[in-house]
Amino acid sequence: MIFVEGESGLQSALSEHFSRLFKDLYRFAYRMVGSRETAEDIVQEAFLKMAKSQGQDFHADRTRRWMFVVVRNSCVDHFRRVTVEQRSVTDSNLGIVSSAPNPAIAVYDCERNDRIAKAVWELSPLLRETLILREFKNLNYTEIADIVGCSTGTVKSRLARARLELQQRLQPLMELSQ
Repeated sequence: MIFVEGESGLQSALSEHFSRLFKDLYRFAYRMVGSRETAEDIVQEAFLKMAKSQGQDFHADRTRRWMFVVVRNSCVDHFRRVTVEQRSVTDSNLGIVSSAPNPAIAVYDCERNDRIAKAVWELSPLLRETLILREFKNLNYTEIADIVGCSTGTVKSRLARARLELQQRLQPLMELSQ
């Protein structure tokens, strides 16, 4: 699908892309910045940038990647503006939810999920974004490389480092559950 010039065609295409991409982009931004309001602002700004680029032709598959790039860059800009002390780990649960029917197990799952979210949040921004795009958004290496602007080899090495760091940080938690 290509965005077409003309008021109604463009509005229709923007509306379709907004409804299809908003949730994925919002979740990605939220997992990156840890704030619902900031994530929503970042995604809305990305869609405004897309709307302002109406003179260009966008294919649907390229638009999705382009939007992830815009959101990712906005998240990076956000981190440049915000100091580490202002970011709250407690607000960054990454959307991990327990599905346990037993309340005691649900409490344990919640505590475990908080520890996992904290460990993911403590990764460097480059490792965290790569891990989120792969594990939470299920993107392939090529798509991730396009979004973050690096080679697929770099994506693979970042994922390996992120997984190793998570394993080391979560080792005590894994020992408790055995």
